Amino acid sequence: MTRTIKVTGTGKISIIPDVICLIITQQNTFKEYQDVIEGSSKDKASLNSILAEFDFKKTDLKTTSFKVDKDYTYYTDKNGHSKKRFVGYKYIHHMKIQFPFDNDLLGRVLYALSRCSGEPDFSIEYTTSDPQKAKNMLLEKAIENCKLRAEIMAKASGVTLGDILTIDYSWGEVNFVSRPLDTNIIRLMEASPSLDITPDDIDAEDTVTMIWEIK
Repeated sequence: MTRTIKVTGTGKISIIPDVICLIITQQNTFKEYQDVIEGSSKDKASLNSILAEFDFKKTDLKTTSFKVDKDYTYYTDKNGHSKKRFVGYKYIHHMKIQFPFDNDLLGRVLYALSRCSGEPDFSIEYTTSDPQKAKNMLLEKAIENCKLRAEIMAKASGVTLGDILTIDYSWGEVNFVSRPLDTNIIRLMEASPSLDITPDDIDAEDTVTMIWEIK
């Protein structure tokens, strides 16, 4: 019977964010269904017009999800029973736009968006321009850590590592994101803000499990 040793290694990295991802949500309710698509198009056109003032192209604003649902208001009738009343059709449009790290530009864009018609909701994420490179670094460090642990365990146990029999990696999603900014503050500003923000490094970790033959 082949003797084996199973070791899990952990890789950790810290990345300086160099990209700002602005996440924008528009939503509105219309009495008739046929008005929803037209209304959402007009709302997005207004948003595109604002972004164009900062030299963004129409194609820079990406849709991440779009849905239309029936909208209801809830109330209690005279008998104390909970009821709902149909008020129309509501669309919810989630979008995002990314640009290189620039706090001055971010402040001006946020101020403009906070005062545009429809008052879209928005949130900010700081991220990396090359997530695949970061993922590769993370995996390399996890494997290096796994090998180091295996060598230490083998030496302490008085055995020798043989061939690698299996490598188990989940390939799960690793998000390289930092969210230090409360966008509600922007809505209270009286003038276009110049943000003096240095987001913290993005810390990430991942694991890999390997099995060696031992002799």
